[in-house]
Amino acid sequence: MAQNQNNPSNNSTKLNISKPTIVNSGQNVPNLEGKTLLERYVVRSKLDKVSGEANLYRAYDKRDDNIDADPDHSLIVKQYRRKNGIKQDVLAKLQGLNSDNVVKILDYGEEQGFSFVVEPYYYGYTLRNFVAEENRLNLDNLKSIISILNDTLKTIHDQGIIHKDLKPDNIMLVDTDEGQNLVLIDFGISTKIDGQTIVVTQTGRSTGYAAPETYTAGCSIYSDYYSLGITIYELMTGDIPFTFNSEIYAQVQKIPYPKDFPQDFKDLIDGLTYKDISNRHDLNNPNRRWTYDEVNKWLRGEKQVVPGTTGVTNTDFQIPYYFKGNQIYNLIDLANEYYSKPDEAIKDIGRGFLSRHFEQISDEERRKYTEQAEKEITSNSPVDTYGSLVKLLYQITPNLKQILWKNKRFDNLTEYGNALIDEVVKNKGKAKEFIATAKIWLELDVLLEYAKNQINDIKLKESLITVFNNNKQLIKTVPLDELNQALRLGYSLTERNDFIIGTQSFKSVDDFNEYFDKLYNTNIYEYVKFFNTHNKELLTHEKLLVAEAKNKFKKHVAQKDNVITLLNGEYIFKNPLDVLIYLEGLYNQNQLLRFYSFVARAYQELTTSNKFINANKDKYNKIINNYKELIVIDEHIFKNLNELKEYATSLLEYKVSLVERFIDSHQEILDEYENSSNKAHKNILSELKQIAALDTKFVDVQKYSTNIKVGDVVKFGRYYQNNSQKKEAIEWIVLAKPLDNQALLISKYALDCKPYHNENTNVTWENCTLRKWCNGYFIENAFNEKEKQLIVERENKNNAGNNTKDKVFLLSTDEARTYFSNDNNRQCYPTKFALTNGAYQDNNRRCCWWLRSRGGSGYDAACINDDGIIYDDGIIVGYGDSAVRPAFLLRLT
Repeated sequence: MAQNQNNPSNNSTKLNISKPTIVNSGQNVPNLEGKTLLERYVVRSKLDKVSGEANLYRAYDKRDDNIDADPDHSLIVKQYRRKNGIKQDVLAKLQGLNSDNVVKILDYGEEQGFSFVVEPYYYGYTLRNFVAEENRLNLDNLKSIISILNDTLKTIHDQGIIHKDLKPDNIMLVDTDEGQNLVLIDFGISTKIDGQTIVVTQTGRSTGYAAPETYTAGCSIYSDYYSLGITIYELMTGDIPFTFNSEIYAQVQKIPYPKDFPQDFKDLIDGLTYKDISNRHDLNNPNRRWTYDEVNKWLRGEKQVVPGTTGVTNTDFQIPYYFKGNQIYNLIDLANEYYSKPDEAIKDIGRGFLSRHFEQISDEERRKYTEQAEKEITSNSPVDTYGSLVKLLYQITPNLKQILWKNKRFDNLTEYGNALIDEVVKNKGKAKEFIATAKIWLELDVLLEYAKNQINDIKLKESLITVFNNNKQLIKTVPLDELNQALRLGYSLTERNDFIIGTQSFKSVDDFNEYFDKLYNTNIYEYVKFFNTHNKELLTHEKLLVAEAKNKFKKHVAQKDNVITLLNGEYIFKNPLDVLIYLEGLYNQNQLLRFYSFVARAYQELTTSNKFINANKDKYNKIINNYKELIVIDEHIFKNLNELKEYATSLLEYKVSLVERFIDSHQEILDEYENSSNKAHKNILSELKQIAALDTKFVDVQKYSTNIKVGDVVKFGRYYQNNSQKKEAIEWIVLAKPLDNQALLISKYALDCKPYHNENTNVTWENCTLRKWCNGYFIENAFNEKEKQLIVERENKNNAGNNTKDKVFLLSTDEARTYFSNDNNRQCYPTKFALTNGAYQDNNRRCCWWLRSRGGSGYDAACINDDGIIYDDGIIVGYGDSAVRPAFLLRLT
């Protein structure tokens, strides 16, 4: 159990109570300071504080790994000051308990014949500290403490152990991860009873808390409950009832109570401190001291006869009514008994016991009510029997103001209405039986009878009768599911109108509209999705509302119907004009692929629905005309013929036959345009052929000579470019002529896509996998034997690692700056094959490509960005979307 790590403050206030009796304190008890017990518990120091029979020491477990880090994480060793001070069987029982409310016995043993136990060191307050500071518990907190102590006593009593010294000093208030908790400590004088009713002992007890019978050597579980009663008294008043000669006064005097002491707590303390325990074996005898069961009933609010009283101070019956062995003399006690045992009560009514009782005492009106309940309960098609029981209680019991529902009680109808709404909105209607009362109790007239018999204010009574009759009629005319019926009834009993749709809860219709106003403007997709998903729930909730609230609620339901959904929900717009504005924006921003794809797929709806034309006729006509003028050639889209011509003309600067290649690659589509009836498209092919005629021819590889110039484009070798099935001639740019008979070449296009290294690790060009690929796979697959003979091995200087000798390599950052005059010249386009292998391509179809130099760290390699800028810091070597532009030295002939 987690223990409080905060030391309590010192308390100077002292109570005028007797000290615990010290037993056998004069024996020669060994000092444990500095000793190691059971070969593991190191005793640190003796505490000034002592318990009734024991010395206390701070210690720690040397096997505890946390001691060095947390020296306060310590233990208590309790050493009994008389030999055989505590029974070993009691310790064994306590050690076996699994309760968070009983002190943990971690270990125990003997030292020189004196018993000791090892326990956790609790840093919390005892309830004695709390009382000494003149604190007073509120009644709800006190009831929680009583409940915990009652369950704790039952736990130890079930194991045959009695504590014998229950008092505030021995009850610790500690902090746990779940909150505060109580721990019962100091079992020093506890006794194992082994099934005996009374154990005779003369060992210590605390005067003022000890039961009268203990002064004549009698001790039992009843003694612990007497001590519980005195402890409760002290927690409420700050003192114990008998502070002088308590041994005498406790046996002869009644407990004295201060003025205004709560009556129900008087009953509890009187029951727990009843002096005569001779009837303890007769469970049906009211004149016996209260123990576990009676305390539990008291906590539940059940009426019980207090021992030593007649129990009939308030009588409605001339003769008692017998129910489950109890004699009942008044109607409120009958209601409480029936409410606490509803199943037995229903049987009682169904068998006619209660109606015969009212007949016997000549209570004709209540007899009639009871006979009607009998008929409902025993009919062939029984109604809700619990509802019939509650209705009967309201009919026969005056001033039964609470709304009774099994383990719940509500002080008034407003509380009941709030509970119905909360169960729907907060708990999603998990308590189905409780939710069902909103319908069943209206149909059975349970709530109507409550209003008639339990409400004294005439105007309020008439109003409630009208409310319940109207609600009952609505069940027939506007039926709802159980959750919404609960809301409808809850609304009529409170000023609330919160509700839930799906998993989203709302405080009001205004809150609902505010939420969807925001969602409409920020996320139209989620907006439409919500209304489509929960359409049925929305229509159902609308039935709950009237007048202005209903009109407000319908605002977004109607607004959703105006939303435009296109392409199976892929695109959603608030209105038709937003569609046109979106398409206009795509076209103007040159996002032609998106523009073309959208219009082509939605063309039928766009051209057949007048709502788009009527939204803005000029915008609409312009968008359709722009679409019709588009020239779409596979992945290339142009706004018109002029843009296509500009593109084809721009290819001329590369001094390669790109225009002819473009025509060849797209011949089929260009032929279709040539045969088109659209005048804007008819001359496309002829225009392209005219531009192709201006294209610069390649330098033939077979004609390489020492007079080729820097900037020429040559063909050399073959590699996959348009697909992975067929190799094509590789085009190379002449970057430099380091010697008259040598030319430094780099591929015109990025030929492939590879990571710099096959894993993200610290690597240089010397050891990377891309170097192995260049000098291995690429050479073998791109060049024939004659061509390989023309490739010159070059020694490359590297900015990291050793120099390398390579036939095929990548440029360094310095070479990229030297051989390309500007960023535009460094821009590169990938082949289709490189794209297939994962090469990145920007909107202008340019790619990034590797350099051999190391980047900002050993995990990065330098590269050229898609805009041609040299990225010295580089990117992670394992990235797989950068392309490869091989370079090599060619021997000229």
